[in-house]
Order: sequence, then C-alpha cells, then structure tokens
Amino acid sequence: MSWKRDFTCGACFSAFCLINMIYAWVTRPQTSSAAKLPLLAKTEVWLIFWLGVLFLLAVSMMLKALNSRKAEEGKEPEKTLVSRSIVITSVTLLAYFWALPKIGFCIPSFVLLMVLMTLLSWGMDKITRDTWVKYLMLELFVSVATVAATYALFTLVLNQMLPRGLWI
Repeated sequence: MSWKRDFTCGACFSAFCLINMIYAWVTRPQTSSAAKLPLLAKTEVWLIFWLGVLFLLAVSMMLKALNSRKAEEGKEPEKTLVSRSIVITSVTLLAYFWALPKIGFCIPSFVLLMVLMTLLSWGMDKITRDTWVKYLMLELFVSVATVAATYALFTLVLNQMLPRGLWI
C-alpha cells in the first residue's frame, strides 16, 4: 500500500516542519541590533519561509495519498516497506553526518553523491555491463562539479565557512 507510505512520510515531514518553524520562531534573536534589521535580512524569516513551503508540499503529498487510496484498494499490497536501497541510503547519510565534522565538507560530500547516484542508477537498471564506465564518468563529473559549486557558493559568494575537519 504505497498510499500509506506516502501519507506517513508526509505526516513526518509536516511534523518536522512545524516543530522547526516553532523552534526558529522561539529562538530568534531578541537583541536591539537584530530588531533593526529589515525583515528579509533576518535568517529566521527565510528558514520559516522554506519550512512553510516544505510543509505545504508535505500536506499536498498527504492529500494525494488519501486520494489515491481508493485506486489501490484492489491491488496487491507491497511486500516490504524497507528495501535494501533505503537501508543503504540511511547508512550512507549517517556516515556522511558522522564524517562531516571530522573530515570536512568536500570528501564526504563527494562520496555521498557518488554512492547515492550509483545506487539510484543501479536501482533503475541504468547501469549495465556495457554502460557502467559511461555512468561512472558522468557520476564523477557531476559529483566533483556539485561539490565545487557548493563550496564556491558558500565560501566565495555567501562568505560562510563549511566544515573543514579536525586537522585544519
């Protein structure tokens, strides 16, 4: 029953968004210098805005799941809710969050992108014996370009520090 999975996922996203919007509002700076900033220059305003957008998307996902439940009533139920791809993705993300403060931004981000793109391409049967070199080169290029662009955006344009790791 994929509608149950989609509804549950939407409910979790909605709860996450609401909790974090409340947290962002409660912990916003109350100093006089923060009060002088224009509304759109405040960080919490943008955080609440994007969490609100994500909340609306989650609610629409829940509504779509409820609408599709009648269409799935005659279908055979799904065999498993947790697949090998979900487990590998979860373990990869946990390793990424563990490695980020220790190693820095670039290496864990590159590995994360490579693993996830390979896993998803393999899961969609895009990688075969004939095409694996082509997809590996494409994934290498996309991973390096994404990490470089993100690093440049945050360090050069936004003047924000990304995690550097323990040795720097």
